[in-house]
Amino acid sequence: MGVIASDIPGSSLTTAYQNYQQDRATRKFLVEDHSRTDALASVTSELSTPAHPDNDGLLANQITCQYIGGNRWIVTVQYERGPQGAFPTVSNDLYNLRVSYESVEVYCTPEKIVNGLPYGGDGTDFVNPGGPAGQSTDPEDRPQPWIYHSPVLNIQIPFSQTTNPITNFIGNVGKIARLAIFNITCRFDGGEVKAVRPSAVGATRYYGVDNYTYKQAGFYKQVIRWDTEDGEENGRWKAVNVIQNGYVDGA
Repeated sequence: MGVIASDIPGSSLTTAYQNYQQDRATRKFLVEDHSRTDALASVTSELSTPAHPDNDGLLANQITCQYIGGNRWIVTVQYERGPQGAFPTVSNDLYNLRVSYESVEVYCTPEKIVNGLPYGGDGTDFVNPGGPAGQSTDPEDRPQPWIYHSPVLNIQIPFSQTTNPITNFIGNVGKIARLAIFNITCRFDGGEVKAVRPSAVGATRYYGVDNYTYKQAGFYKQVIRWDTEDGEENGRWKAVNVIQNGYVDGA
């Protein structure tokens, strides 16, 4: 009892040249077993991996069992790629990009840009200066911030794995990561994950997207400090761009 023949007539492999996510495949198995359940179990045991033997980017998604008489069955396994399947494909060619901006709290005038942030007067020209009379020389009267719209590139990269990524998400969110597929440094903004437990064979699979943000000038925040470099009597408020720390390996 078990699989008598694999990839019998009716099996096929389709390659879509314009959009590889439309690739499809069908494998048919002739099985001899006492019941539909046994026939399905024989085929799922035969499939040591959900990947198609001729195209590992195509993954098993549906299994159909058809009775043909006696103790014999035709079991059909359908393969596909893309997020509609239970096992979406991981690929360096599959990602989403979006150009937008994020709001950053800054202090300086925008007459000069340093580290991707306004830095007028080398850190001493403020949009909302402190006193007296806007000179920002009173340690008790701080300049006030304003909101700058900093351009960013948002990147989503899909993943599919059998280990739960939630702990990794929590531990690394907000850290700076090297994104290997683009060879750029990004901020890891967390991810979205769904879990699928196959009904026939295999472990629970977790799939979703990792979210990253790229800024051309790097990740800096602007703070103000009381500066007495020229003596306490000449003290004044000065803005400083501080790089965001925290590094983690990226995708």
